[in-house]
Amino acid sequence: MDPKKIESLLHHYEKTVTNSSLYYKSLSKEEKMNLMREAATMEGEPVVNFETLILREGIIMRDRQEKIRNEILQLLNARKIPFHHLMHQETIPLKIAQEINVKMSETIKSLMMRGKKSGKNYLVCLRGDQKVDKHALSALVNEACELEKIETLKKRFGLVFGGVCPFGKILGVEDVFFDSSLKQCDEVVVGCGMPNESIRMKFEDLDSLIHPKFFVIAAHPEKEEKRNSGVSYRVEAYSSKKHDLHEIVKVINIAYKRHEYLQRERITIEELKIICSDAKKKLYLCLSPENKICGTILLDFTYPHQTEIGLLSIAPSCQKMNLGALLLAHAEEEAFEKHHVKRVVIGVVKTLQKLISYYKSQGYVETGEEEDFPEKTWVRPECRSWVKCLILEKKLQ
Repeated sequence: MDPKKIESLLHHYEKTVTNSSLYYKSLSKEEKMNLMREAATMEGEPVVNFETLILREGIIMRDRQEKIRNEILQLLNARKIPFHHLMHQETIPLKIAQEINVKMSETIKSLMMRGKKSGKNYLVCLRGDQKVDKHALSALVNEACELEKIETLKKRFGLVFGGVCPFGKILGVEDVFFDSSLKQCDEVVVGCGMPNESIRMKFEDLDSLIHPKFFVIAAHPEKEEKRNSGVSYRVEAYSSKKHDLHEIVKVINIAYKRHEYLQRERITIEELKIICSDAKKKLYLCLSPENKICGTILLDFTYPHQTEIGLLSIAPSCQKMNLGALLLAHAEEEAFEKHHVKRVVIGVVKTLQKLISYYKSQGYVETGEEEDFPEKTWVRPECRSWVKCLILEKKLQ
């Protein structure tokens, strides 16, 4: 049938019939057109047939959503995990938070992402007040990613936006990524498949059920502004043929210059040459689109069951762009995927509380261990009694 005729029938339907069902609201114009096209091929009035099709498809989708919801509730009950099953009128996240009287930062936004090359789905979970950093996610999974199409979301999972939940196994999604900032949450509100229903539970219980992979995948506002202007950064291993050691040393020493307990520069050319020639150590660089060195991170594989991280530094002009998180994520992936290491550790001078808090936001925890500063002669004599390194660790999975 002529597309104009189909569009005219659809316009007539929407003008004469008030359909406020969640299913109808979730349909794109193209989907409505396709259903009207099918209705026009059936016996009887196209508009009446269209209403019947909408009712039928809506029931099918609701049945699939109820199945997901019921599986989640059964799982929680089987594990004897305390939770509150919430009902709400609203389906838009901000309005849901207002209706149930919680902050957006106490809700979890679950996004179904899709790899552009592989077509593989990735479930990404952030705080409700955050946006996903697609560049960080793409670097993590080694392919460009985008939000799954609403049509595919409905067809493959029976879900609409607002109903996506973090329970990857129930949805049949293998890779579930949580932003590291979620570890700071106590109670959270998550979706459960039904747009008008949510679940409130302890975050530690949610973590124990899902066992997600924690990375920094939430966009920093300032970084996002840079991204939108076309700026992108990448991480690659140091190569003597491509990268200038003098520039690397400069970035490291400027980054460490603010630490008043040091009586010398953090590193020299000779020391860095020795590090880079050690087969058990690997230096990674963060590069700008113009190939300018913006940051560094060192992986030490001396010990077989853990990797030590060091020399994490970001050039002052590139601060507050989440590049440190990008370097950490790359280093952790390198340790886990290529070297099969499940534990990374880092020593931080215990008086640098902001830096310790930063690492904790990336998923690191205190081990309770302390060590002297590795090179005590670097420390000013009057500071040596208190300059101790707190050991933090992160388990990789």
